[in-house]
Amino acid sequence: MVGSLGSVVNGVGVASLVDTRNNIYSPVRGWYADVSFMEYGELLGSEFGFTNFLFDIRHYRSLSPNTVLAGQFYLNLNLGEVPFKQAATLGGSSLLRGYYNGRYRDNNAVIMQAELRQHLFGRIGGVVFAGVGDVAHKPSEFEVGDLKPTGGAGLRYLISRKEHLNVRFDAAVGNHTHGFYVNISEAF
Repeated sequence: MVGSLGSVVNGVGVASLVDTRNNIYSPVRGWYADVSFMEYGELLGSEFGFTNFLFDIRHYRSLSPNTVLAGQFYLNLNLGEVPFKQAATLGGSSLLRGYYNGRYRDNNAVIMQAELRQHLFGRIGGVVFAGVGDVAHKPSEFEVGDLKPTGGAGLRYLISRKEHLNVRFDAAVGNHTHGFYVNISEAF
């Protein structure tokens, strides 16, 4: 892949962020939408010319006083000569847990995931989650049959009642792979 030995990229763009979540660490209602457009080119000092479109849309809905359903749609599109480090990836502790970050890498990525969060007792909560996603060289090459599934479960420990901040312990599985994650705050 071009730029795998290093690259210089400079760009300019526009971003729009809408955030109506009631809490940034562990929301129970609201929307989060991050939409951006970036143009990278030689006139800006970049070694590669490409355009990036990013859509990160999340919704949180309280199903009961102790249950939250969270969903995310993530689309990363790159058109042009995309260097290795700017390629779209899936996996890691936030986008399709169960695959290690960068296991799948190409110009474009699409990911959909959902999580059911449940307060259990005291400071303890639990979650179950599932998702699908894929990477492709061109947007027209995405195919439903190629989507990589993932799913898992986890526990939450509330470390700050004031901020509603959790430590999360997640176990996830994907196709022929798995992952264990310990992080502060929710995956999305």
